[in-house]
Amino acid sequence: MDSLRVHLDGGPGSAAAARIALREAEFVDGLPESVRIDLELLVTELVSNGVRHAQAEDLTLGVEREAGRLRVRCWDDGPGFERAPRRPSVIGHGGFGLMLVDRLADRWGVDRLAPEGCCVWFELAA
Repeated sequence: MDSLRVHLDGGPGSAAAARIALREAEFVDGLPESVRIDLELLVTELVSNGVRHAQAEDLTLGVEREAGRLRVRCWDDGPGFERAPRRPSVIGHGGFGLMLVDRLADRWGVDRLAPEGCCVWFELAA
């Protein structure tokens, strides 16, 4: 199994730092371009949501590749939320992130962690 685990400081540079870490992971090189593009986009959305909605000051990104699957997890210290994506707003900002995760990922979910914290995850065929 190939894996990546990165600790990120919350803030505007978190999503970019996550993308850089992904690009430097050797196991990503062997993925089809379409999968790499979807992977980067969805990782960006998870990390951005953790910073924006959970106001996380510390996040952890984990990516595992095993048996033709990618499993991505993003942990933060936020309160968590219900799995249903909200309707995007064409006049406001946001709302498209989890809609993209729902459409592009094979599976995804939200796990609340005790005593506090949240892990949003998704899986893609690799």
